[in-house]
Amino acid sequence: MTKNLFLLTLVFLLACQSEPDNSKIRPKVQDITESVYASIKVLPYQSYFAQSVASGIIDSLAIREGDEIKKGDLICIIRADHARTRLRDAQINLQKTKDDYLGENNLLKNLKLEIESAQQQMEWDSLQYTRLKRLWDQKIGSENNLQQARLRYETTQNQLKALQKKYKQSRNDLEKAYEMAANRLKGEQSSLSDFTVRALMSGQVYELHKEVGELISPQERIAEIGSIDSFKIEMDVDEVDVARISLKDTALVTLDAYPNEVYKAIILSILPKKNMQNLTYTVRAQFIAPPQLLYGLSGEANIIVGKRSQVLTLPPEYLHTDHSVMTEDGEKTVEVGMKNLRFVEILSGIDSSTIVIKSE
Repeated sequence: MTKNLFLLTLVFLLACQSEPDNSKIRPKVQDITESVYASIKVLPYQSYFAQSVASGIIDSLAIREGDEIKKGDLICIIRADHARTRLRDAQINLQKTKDDYLGENNLLKNLKLEIESAQQQMEWDSLQYTRLKRLWDQKIGSENNLQQARLRYETTQNQLKALQKKYKQSRNDLEKAYEMAANRLKGEQSSLSDFTVRALMSGQVYELHKEVGELISPQERIAEIGSIDSFKIEMDVDEVDVARISLKDTALVTLDAYPNEVYKAIILSILPKKNMQNLTYTVRAQFIAPPQLLYGLSGEANIIVGKRSQVLTLPPEYLHTDHSVMTEDGEKTVEVGMKNLRFVEILSGIDSSTIVIKSE
């Protein structure tokens, strides 16, 4: 029993002697970087939600999740029975107005024939009136016959003018009716196209929000489509840190999917509006040499906002206060500079030979 107790005591003493003394340290000269922390998520570089202009029931879907599609490809067709009926009516109406205006037996042709006939009659009546007037000037003939000839000539003149006016008005009316019918057809064709949804960009179908047979309205999403090979990083940066970030700063990114790898990214933009839910700003970046990426990957980033070479540093736990350290000669005031999670830059107050005691 005594022997075992002695062995246990010996082991304990050896263990205590082997533990390094971390209560004292000398400042270390090294490079230091200052960074801003951010949580991240990976998103397609470009994406949008496909939506319909018209309301209705989805008749067919031409895509599935994971499909690669090109700009202009069909996404879905919405049932449009009423729109098709209106389109057929518009087509029939256009054909009718076209026949009335430009057809073989259109109204204008008949009016032209009437005008030609009235023109010939007026010319004949004009000749008769002129002949009788010449005779009457020579005191030959009857005044009554002359007056009747003049009346017939004036009547056919008025009939010709009325027919010409009617022709002009009818031509304008038929032309307007034809144009209105053509515009109506275009409108119905455009309206019918609203019931067909096509892709606005080439990419991949990441998610479907609707199925065949479901009712869709213009405010609802049908599918999310985004780029396949290009991705961006969206970072949530605390409002107290965002002002320290500049465009083209470098970020060191770690992804949960690749825990042992660190990737570099470049800051592209800083959105000016704060997210009032989590009091952060959105900072967007792009990988310099990305790994195999998927929509929605998450991770962390350290955005480098400063770098100094060969400066005096201490671990932050050795600061006694924000501006002092405890040494073997007592407390000393120091001026601190750049900071990160592991080290603090010491600008003045101590040197590399000073022994600093860990603050309690």
